[in-house]
Order: sequence, then structure tokens, then C-alpha cells
Amino acid sequence: MTTGTTASCGPTTPLHSSNRHGLKSKHTMKASITIGGKKLNIVWADIEEFGTYCHDSACIALNSSLKGDAMTAMDTLRHELMHAALAISGVGFGITQEQEEQIVRCMESIFFPAWDQLNQDGLRWGRKAEKRKAKAKAVSTRQRRAKRWKEG
Repeated sequence: MTTGTTASCGPTTPLHSSNRHGLKSKHTMKASITIGGKKLNIVWADIEEFGTYCHDSACIALNSSLKGDAMTAMDTLRHELMHAALAISGVGFGITQEQEEQIVRCMESIFFPAWDQLNQDGLRWGRKAEKRKAKAKAVSTRQRRAKRWKEG
């Protein structure tokens, strides 16, 4: 959540692990990612927050307690990547930490759910889409009536 110099990645362990054959588990995350041309290390850490981003050390730390909760860990990583994007682009240095958090939470609670729905449902363009939807509903209603008629 933090982009300034006060953030620390604290006591950390690499985010990925290897088995005795040196192969990474398919259930682990990458230990680093490049965003905006800047390579960020991603580590597990004993921190109070779910996650934190430190611009000076190019590090995202995720709370070690999230190791067993992949969904929350990925959501937290996305949240911290948004902080990183704002800092790397320079936008994060022209606003307060509170404003930055508001922007990130807006994206989390408004933009990404809409994006996820769009990916799931696809686009529906204008009146033609509305007509197709109404026609499909009418056909469905007629089919239900016909089925009841046959059964009745």
C-alpha cells in the first residue's frame, strides 16, 4: 500500500519454491515481474498489511499468511501492482497516499468487476443487441408455453 521510502520489504522469503528436483511448483507465483520497464521482486514477508509496495527497493511484499489463500494473494498482488504502476508512471508522486489508495480501490471495486463481467459476457452493441435479446427471450417464452401445452 505504500509507495514512499518508509516502506520496507521486511524479513522475506522468495515467493517461489522448488522441489528436490529443482522444479518450481505450478501453484507458486513468479518471484519477480516487470512493470513499466522496472523489475520488481515479489516476496513473502512477515508484515501486518496484506501487502506493500516499496518503490525505492523495487519490491512487493505479500503477507506470509496469504500463502494458503491463492485468490487473496493474487488480489493483493494486483492491488500492489496498481500502486507500483502509479509510482513508476509518476502519477503517485503528485497525489497524497490517501488519494492513491482511493484510486486503487476504485479500480478494484468498480473497474475490475466490470472488466471481469465484460470478459465473461462479451460486448452487446446497441439496439441490435437489445432486439436479439428480446427475440431470444420471446422464443424462450414460446418454447416454455409449447412444452407446457404438450404436457398439459
